Order: sequence, then C-alpha cells, then structure tokens
Amino acid sequence: MNVIGLGLFLALTSAGGRLSNSPDAPTSAALRCLAEKKFMVLSGAAPIIVAAWEDERSYPGERVLYVAQYGSEDRRSGWIFVLVREGRGWSVANNAAFEVSADREGRVEFTDPPLGGEWTQKHIEMAIKQLARRQLYSVGMAQLQGPRAAKECSAYTDPQPK
Repeated sequence: MNVIGLGLFLALTSAGGRLSNSPDAPTSAALRCLAEKKFMVLSGAAPIIVAAWEDERSYPGERVLYVAQYGSEDRRSGWIFVLVREGRGWSVANNAAFEVSADREGRVEFTDPPLGGEWTQKHIEMAIKQLARRQLYSVGMAQLQGPRAAKECSAYTDPQPK
C-alpha cells in the first residue's frame, strides 16, 4: 500500500467507522461520573456507544465536555450530557434526549429538551453535530465502575446545602 493509500485508509477508519473501547482518561472519568449520578441509560451488561467533544470556546474560561450516548452506531438518537471541569473532576451541568432527522440537513429535535433557553439549545445542537464527526467508543460496564473519589463528581441534581 502506498503512502497516499495508507493515509486515505487511516482517515476513513479513524473517526467515522470503527468503534474504539478506550476513551482518554478525562472522558473515562466523565463517563464514570455520569453513570454514578444515574444519568446514563444502561441496560444490563451491554456496552454503551458514546462520543465526546471538549469545547473551550463557548464558555470562556471553562472546559466543557459534551458526551453523547447513542442508541446505535447510526447516531440518529440518544442523550447528550454537558459536563464542566471542576478542579480534577466533572460537574454534570445539563442533559437532553435528541433525535437527528435522516434528511440532508440532519436537523436536531429535542425529545426531552435541556434546561435553559434558546442559546443553550443552539449550543447543545452544535455539539450534537460536532459529536457526529467524533470517534465512537463502545464502553463496557466494567469501565463505568472504575475508581473515583466522590468529590470529583457533582451534578445539578445533587441536594444543595441549606
């Protein structure tokens, strides 16, 4: 295989097609946080299909990680989670269920909308479209139950001190 053919092969197989089972450490920690806080839809021992994208532009001064959990590899429906970096951990800031139309535009409809207004929905819609171009991961239940300190994971649903 020549160099151009090898480059084309790697480009076609890296982000779009194959499932990987080893997301990076920050993404793995975010997935464990989502599972612990019972945001992810888990069914028995079956692995979940996810993609992740870190956005450092939309919220100046904050690191935001968008994680999509898909119902299947076609990425037509699923759940999106918005996590904000807090120290060494993550805080779940928002979530929504979505469907993507099969037409050319790939319109996003929220079947369970996120908290917030139009600006929030537009940013989450943009993230869903970004995630459609990211590497897919097949994550097993054992990966979701790894070590994690309680202080490294919080969510907007946590009880607030009085």
